[in-house]
Amino acid sequence: MKTSAFAFACFALGLLACDDSSDSRLRGDAAAAGASCDAGGSDAPGRFDAAVQDAPNVDQRGSEPDQALAMPDAASDSTEAGHASMCAPAASCVNDLTGIGAADFSIAFTLTTTATVGSGVISQRAICMHSSFWDVRTNAVGALGFELEDTARRYTVMQVDAVLNNGQPHNVQVCRRAGRVYGYVDGKLAGQVESQTIVGMLAPLAIGTTKCGPLDGTRALVGTVADVCIGPI
Repeated sequence: MKTSAFAFACFALGLLACDDSSDSRLRGDAAAAGASCDAGGSDAPGRFDAAVQDAPNVDQRGSEPDQALAMPDAASDSTEAGHASMCAPAASCVNDLTGIGAADFSIAFTLTTTATVGSGVISQRAICMHSSFWDVRTNAVGALGFELEDTARRYTVMQVDAVLNNGQPHNVQVCRRAGRVYGYVDGKLAGQVESQTIVGMLAPLAIGTTKCGPLDGTRALVGTVADVCIGPI
């Protein structure tokens, strides 16, 4: 079952109620006490907007540290702790999903954080608006969310059913296989969702930073992202 952008907007902002339209998009107002979810996607801000840069305290694995990834909503599809893994390791750690199209891919990393605010974890995203991008963020309670969009606005959003801000290292993998995105935390399936997004040109890989800070209150990560390995599978 497809998950609407509404789900991730409410996930990211911790909202209890939003306008649940099938194409609701995240708008953000960092100064407002609630930001809003509104219907009918437009090019109004609601995603990242700042220079891409790598955060400090980052350990990347792979030959070319630059680029991409995808995952599910906790209520949208099954999440089975004993599920045989659908995520094979990347064939090579190219750390860039540019031009992968509709093909299968994997994004894997180790996250350690105690952040209690929405935080940027890892992404390939140039602006906090409709564009070709993928993005992994945490919300205020430490749950992980994944977004993927293309220039035709085929949008994939997945919330991972696990809390990761306990200060312990967690192995995270998001992959796409045969039109579905899967999310694993410490080897257990924690989310899955259908994905029709066709990945084109992407911004360079950014770790621990966000493009949406001024728009929805997402902040730079307090913590570390290590063992990054992104590529086709």
